[in-house]
Amino acid sequence: MKKSDFARIRTMSEYLEPESIKPVFPDVPLDVIRGIISGTIDESDICTETSEHCEKTTDGLRIIERRRYVRNKTVTAVSPGGGHGKSVLMSSLALAAASRSKRPLMAVDFSEFPKMASYMGHSPTIGALNGEFIPTLNDWQTESKIYNGGYVQPLDNLHLVPGAISIDMRRKITDDTCLSLLRYFQSSYELVFYDHDRISENLLRETDCIFIVVTPETASLESLLQLIPILSDLSVVDRCSLVINRGKGSIESFKREVRKLLPADVEIVSLLPEEHELYKNGEHVVMRKPDSPIVNEVNHLVDYLCPEWKGNGKNIKDGGFFRGVKLTKMLRNLNWRR
Repeated sequence: MKKSDFARIRTMSEYLEPESIKPVFPDVPLDVIRGIISGTIDESDICTETSEHCEKTTDGLRIIERRRYVRNKTVTAVSPGGGHGKSVLMSSLALAAASRSKRPLMAVDFSEFPKMASYMGHSPTIGALNGEFIPTLNDWQTESKIYNGGYVQPLDNLHLVPGAISIDMRRKITDDTCLSLLRYFQSSYELVFYDHDRISENLLRETDCIFIVVTPETASLESLLQLIPILSDLSVVDRCSLVINRGKGSIESFKREVRKLLPADVEIVSLLPEEHELYKNGEHVVMRKPDSPIVNEVNHLVDYLCPEWKGNGKNIKDGGFFRGVKLTKMLRNLNWRR
């Protein structure tokens, strides 16, 4: 067994039971996996880079592990400016997904003005004022190298890396470092949610699902028409879906209003109701009011991201507005495809 396989088993044990790790390493006895996890079997006892087991199974292990364990989806949100609700959506999605599955999930905040941790009740700034150390993005980098700088756990299977505690600290982290961090998390977590307050070409090209978040105001919707060409230039429009945050009124009347500004065949993917108390009394609305309209809608978005999870966890009421329609028709009608 290679040393890297030994390390993978130790890492996977943070999220999975030995019986769930066994299928990833079919040639490693279950007792050996348990011994590695408990520490009774040392790396030097079984790891050799040229062992027969390594020669026969390394490639297969890599393929199996990628498919069964770390075949991840990376999710983010973009907006034509601040204040549209990207951080609200990302924090809500991460908590909703984690509450419906035991799979290992990661939420990381790359923003210069991070909010995800605050919405989840783990603000590094508040923690520092109370004498509590909460690891942040900066703790994952030292001398231009990535290392495990620690995280907080809003839920048992959800790890959170809060954003930098100040804008000066955030500017010490390069885009290349963010990309390296994202790839590191992609190798270990099934779903990775990240927040960013600007368009990052490198990160978006590594992202599977991009939610474009706007509000019902005319200025916000008009700004959307300026954002689409930027995403088109990055060749990521086919990964984008449209979310209207803080939607009011009936769906049909709202759709008619939108069509005054956009081509007739543009579909809204989700209409999120407004929520004034996202985090209250130590709990996020996802955990505090699981049957509320906003949580119901967020759960439908989780169904879209992970259709194989549908029906798992909490019961979800019917009637979510999610439609699952991409923006390719919109792009074609506006003649932005090149």
